[in-house]
Amino acid sequence: ITGALMGWFNEPQILITHVNQLEIVTGDLTDAEKLSRDVNALDTFAPNYTFGDNITLPTTGSNGTAFTNWTSSHPDLIANDGTFVAAPSEFTIVTFTATATIGSETGTATIKIDALAPMDISDAIEADAGRHVYVQGIVTYVVQGNRGFFIYDGTGHIYIRDTNLVPASGEVPYKVGDIAKFIGARDNFSGIPQVTAIKLHETTTGDYTAPGSIGPVSIESIGEGVHPAGTTVTITGVATTVVDGTFTNYRIVDGDHFVQVHHNTN
Repeated sequence: ITGALMGWFNEPQILITHVNQLEIVTGDLTDAEKLSRDVNALDTFAPNYTFGDNITLPTTGSNGTAFTNWTSSHPDLIANDGTFVAAPSEFTIVTFTATATIGSETGTATIKIDALAPMDISDAIEADAGRHVYVQGIVTYVVQGNRGFFIYDGTGHIYIRDTNLVPASGEVPYKVGDIAKFIGARDNFSGIPQVTAIKLHETTTGDYTAPGSIGPVSIESIGEGVHPAGTTVTITGVATTVVDGTFTNYRIVDGDHFVQVHHNTN
C-alpha cells in the first residue's frame, strides 16, 4: 500500500493512493509461535473497562491456544469468571491471569480491566489517551455546533464530546448549571482535554459551583496558566483571522501574546 501519512483527531492514518501487488506469505507456525501470538493479542482485549458489566474472558486464541483457570486480582470487584461483583471506591485496575496451553507449550496469559469509579476531573485529565474515565460536574458552557459542552468539578474543567448521544440536528440535552456525569474515553483535540465515546450519562445532584467571572485579565497571564480553565474572563486585543482548512478561527492579539477563539464559539 502506498499513501500519504496523515492525522485525524490526533490518530495517525494513511490516505491510500495506490495498492501494490498483494503478497500473502503462508507457513506453519510452531506451537511456541502460536502461543506467543495468542498471548500478545490479549493486549488489545476489549472491552478493557467496566462500570457494571460482566467481562467475557476468552477460552481460545485465534491460533488455537487454550486459556484456562482465569484468576482475578480483585475478586471482590470482578469474579474469576468475569462476573461484575461491585463498583470500586476508586479507579482500580483488575488483572486477570490464566494458563495458556497449546500442544506441549505452556505460558501465562494476562488481561487488564479498568474498574471505573467517579474520579476528579484533574485526575481524568492526566489519564492516557484511550483510557476510560468516569467524571461528573456542573455544565459551564454548551457548544451546540460541536455537540458538546464543558463541565467543572472544583478540581478541573474538561470538554465532553457527546456526538454518540446527540444527533447532528439535535439539541445538546444539557444546559448551563446542570450537574451531569459521564463515562467515556480520554482524548485530546487541538490540545484541549476531552472525553469522547460516552457510555453513560445522566443528571445527578451535587454542590459544585461554577467558576465565576474575574473581569479583565491580560492575554499574557492566560498563556502563563495563571487562571484556572473554566474561568470567565474579559480580554482586549486586536482581532485577526486565521483560516485553518475549512475552519475560520480568530486570534485576539496583544503585543507578542494571543489567544485563539474557536470557530464553534461564535
